[in-house]
Amino acid sequence: MDDPKTKVSLYYHKGESALMVVTNYNKEERQARLDLSLDRLGLQGKALSAKNMMTDEVHKVGRAGSLSLRIPAKSFVLLRVE
Repeated sequence: MDDPKTKVSLYYHKGESALMVVTNYNKEERQARLDLSLDRLGLQGKALSAKNMMTDEVHKVGRAGSLSLRIPAKSFVLLRVE
């Protein structure tokens, strides 16, 4: 993350799934690009998606672990990656 006012907390069950809270402390909406270390999470080689747990919107996770999403101003997104 290049923006110091956008923070990510990640909790994972190695080889199974990860839960991420992506928070935007800015007064404006942000488009965030996340790059997950799939090998460290034990998720390499799997077809992954990231589901917004509040809206059910699904985001594709690229083979290298890249993910892009919109985060509303002064808000957060809760994602489950599996």
